[in-house]
Amino acid sequence: MGLLSSLVEKFYITDINVFLTNVIIAAVLIGVGIFLGKIIGFLVKKIIEKSAVGKTAKKNFIELFLTVVKWSIYILFISLALDQLKIPQLTNWLTSVLVVIPAFVGSLILIIVGFSIGIYLRDLIEGSEILDKKILGSIFFYFTIYIRK
Repeated sequence: MGLLSSLVEKFYITDINVFLTNVIIAAVLIGVGIFLGKIIGFLVKKIIEKSAVGKTAKKNFIELFLTVVKWSIYILFISLALDQLKIPQLTNWLTSVLVVIPAFVGSLILIIVGFSIGIYLRDLIEGSEILDKKILGSIFFYFTIYIRK
């Protein structure tokens, strides 16, 4: 009871039964989020494997996309669980931490798109009948990478 009484004092919890009920609901929400994230990730993977995207895209890109989908669902349910706990200090801190993850994933996707465009332009130029096509292809690749920054 020492831990519970310190939680009551620190976070100004008025009713311990309501708090414990909220903890159980938050745990269930996180469990549901993990379950849904895995199921939806599995379904998206099967859809990608059966479509033409699975044949043209690289495996690493598909795995990155699946990870983004799963973690988006996880973050949504973690946020819902934190709202259920109604502890403002914990909610504010974890929300500020969770805001960084989508920004990181978005920047990672932008980097991948930039490299993909650069590689595509380089391969397109190198496949043409232009004199010194390898040099020109490399120039376009590095120019695209430079512009992306």
